[in-house]
Amino acid sequence: IVLSCTTSTMMLRDGLVGMHEKKELDGTYTVSLQWEGIDQFATLLENLVGAHSQMEDLPRALPVFDYSGISLAEDICLELEIFKQLPLRRTKGRLVLTSKCLYIQLSECVDGNPLMKIALADVSSCARRKVLSESVAVEIYDAGGHPHLVIFGSEAECNEFWRAACRHEDIPILKTNTLSNMTYAWQHGHLSTYDYLMNLNWAAGRSLNDLSQYPVMPWVIKDYTSKVLDLENPGIYRDLSKPIGALNKDRLESFITRMQQSEEGYLYGTHYSCPSYVMYYLVREHPEWMLLVHNGKFDKGSRLFTDVGKCWANVATLTNDVKELIPQFYNGTARFLEGGGVDYGVLDDGTRVPNNVALPPWACSPQEFIRISRAALEGPHVSANIHKWIDLIFGYEARGEHANAAHNLFHPLTYETAEYDRSDVSKQTQITEFGQCPAQIFTMPHPPRVVRNTKEWEITDTLQPVMDVEGKVEVDALEALVSPERLMMMDTDEREQQHVFQTVQFIPAMKRGATSMCGFRLGEVPDWLERLMHAAYSETGGSEDGFDSSFLDAVLVSGKQGQLPILDLIHGTRLRTLQMGVHTLTGVTTFENQIFSSSEDGYVYVYDVASGRLHDRVKAADGAPLTNISVSKTRLLLTAADDGSVGVWDVRGTGDLTRNITFSEHTCSVKTVSWCTEQDWNAVSCGEDAVVMYDIRDPSSVVSIPVDGGQEAVFVSNTDGKEICVARNDGVQVCDTRMVGEVLWETPAAPVTSSLFSSDSSLWYSSSTSLTALNPKTGALRGATQTSSNPIHAAAPLPPVPSSSVAKFLLSTYDETHTKVQVLTNSSGLW
Repeated sequence: IVLSCTTSTMMLRDGLVGMHEKKELDGTYTVSLQWEGIDQFATLLENLVGAHSQMEDLPRALPVFDYSGISLAEDICLELEIFKQLPLRRTKGRLVLTSKCLYIQLSECVDGNPLMKIALADVSSCARRKVLSESVAVEIYDAGGHPHLVIFGSEAECNEFWRAACRHEDIPILKTNTLSNMTYAWQHGHLSTYDYLMNLNWAAGRSLNDLSQYPVMPWVIKDYTSKVLDLENPGIYRDLSKPIGALNKDRLESFITRMQQSEEGYLYGTHYSCPSYVMYYLVREHPEWMLLVHNGKFDKGSRLFTDVGKCWANVATLTNDVKELIPQFYNGTARFLEGGGVDYGVLDDGTRVPNNVALPPWACSPQEFIRISRAALEGPHVSANIHKWIDLIFGYEARGEHANAAHNLFHPLTYETAEYDRSDVSKQTQITEFGQCPAQIFTMPHPPRVVRNTKEWEITDTLQPVMDVEGKVEVDALEALVSPERLMMMDTDEREQQHVFQTVQFIPAMKRGATSMCGFRLGEVPDWLERLMHAAYSETGGSEDGFDSSFLDAVLVSGKQGQLPILDLIHGTRLRTLQMGVHTLTGVTTFENQIFSSSEDGYVYVYDVASGRLHDRVKAADGAPLTNISVSKTRLLLTAADDGSVGVWDVRGTGDLTRNITFSEHTCSVKTVSWCTEQDWNAVSCGEDAVVMYDIRDPSSVVSIPVDGGQEAVFVSNTDGKEICVARNDGVQVCDTRMVGEVLWETPAAPVTSSLFSSDSSLWYSSSTSLTALNPKTGALRGATQTSSNPIHAAAPLPPVPSSSVAKFLLSTYDETHTKVQVLTNSSGLW
């Protein structure tokens, strides 16, 4: 094809990225088309000529979605017009969500495959995103760790997609408890600082696809002149408690003076992260980005990234430079430090811009620079101080009066809460180009890291977040980090006198023993739990013939670190570890398909067994840890708190909690609470000061029985809620509530160290290493068995099997190394 023109622009000469070559001429060009047909090219050229000098992209009709790629077995749930965001590029397309896959068809596609397909089972994470302070986008990570940023036409359409996505149990959604899990894992050395910061960026709305909201990483080293870097020397590190603009005292004073004189309300005229800074750092890895922004040219040579040391010197002294770093400084292949033969122009002295970035003397190669930088980031000094930087970027010092006190104030339009005229193009441009602060994800000071000797973290060639989200059937990531032990076979040892112990599981991760345990039976096992049962049974070498998932006898063992393992008593395997926050779980109970757990953080955690997801988290005590929890057959929940309060909650069918009553009869911490099995409106609580019985029908009807050293109290079976058994430090007694707590009988006993419970024929309590049965009418000893040489931390009865005389009990012991869960069987009086 022959073209006549007066100006030509040569791009990608010889297929290499470089500055565009523009020439003024009056002549013709003969062009040979290697990939496109003449007719298609002529049509496109005609449209371009007809558009004249318009700066906007040509309006291009959105093609009809190609449904031929969708299987007949899939149900279409949603179809919307969207934009797919890539760095500096936004392409229009259509999104179709089906029962099994997510499809995105773009109007422009250079690789010849305009239809992208992601199986929902391969979605590793999904989170909401903001564009120009509006919640109109969603970012989806596929199984390969590739992010896909999708922008919808309105917030209503984004909400429509989000609701549809939440209904798909295959799509894991970012949840608050996931972030707290990650914080705990990082605190205790199970997650690297780099990975944790990437996860915070992801949770705060940062994206590798959006240069205006690119992930932020901190400068941690300030010594770029020494020949050898001593990572043990605190003097080589930047002060992480201050923002970049506050590191230099004289410069900070000039910022403060300017703010006071102008009354603008912010300190810094520039930001720590914006598209131009990202392009500055990545000009060697992605030169095409700067060429696109600068009309085919690179920025002035003196403003390009040429020297790490000079870059830090500018950041530490100049009033117009307060930029932080990007993830590539601590992970990856170092391509952003090597030029690859591209001509970047000349410097002010006339010399060519160096192909590679100049490194500090202590780094002999780009790879060595990244390795040492990463070692500093993961080292003990940064581990002990990085939480202060997190407060500045993601936390409580990023907003309001705390930000003012920390000299951390930026232009109001940089915050996601900025209010402005959405039709004002100049404001939109300022938000996009000037820089945006991450969303505030912490409103209280971030906890420091508790480990001091962190392990050597492997540097990989990946730059995607590793945020775990609540999955459908996968083992939780925190379990893999904290407790990587494999499932074990059930060990059955039949001994004399029918004395049977079944060691169900060893749990090395629970370092200080279980605080509470609960047995439960599911008549209908959910699909996700059945798959876990099957996989765990196969893992232990069990045959298909021996596997039975028609019902589940299981035990929930609460303990430290917010962990709640589910142990399958039928097949002798650990199915899953539920994560209920990061604090010690002080109690656990179940009702139908809900699991309720009390925590030292003052919250009740509700887990829905049917969906396999954490359903709710409700604050039950203000500023006080919860100590125990109990549920009745009539959907009432009791919570006990360390401040002496007892709460009564209504458990609705959805698992939601509604507070009904709060009692404050105790003067000290409440140790336990429980319900009467015969009269569901009667409840009892026990503290070291007293045992209190409540009638829920009449909140004013309270019976308080003074007890010295009370440990636990339960209603005695078959007494219509009139008799209460109390375990003290020095014995066990039964009181009659009808006679204001008259003691019917008492017997000396070893201190009840864990649990007290009542059955139809006996009162059971565990003390030290034995389980003892008493006559509920007289207190006479009915039997005792030595269960273990190790202290018992928790005990509980298993739900009885209909028409069976066999009683089973759960015991949890601790030997300073492992927590062992055992099943003790009593048949016809024999153990």
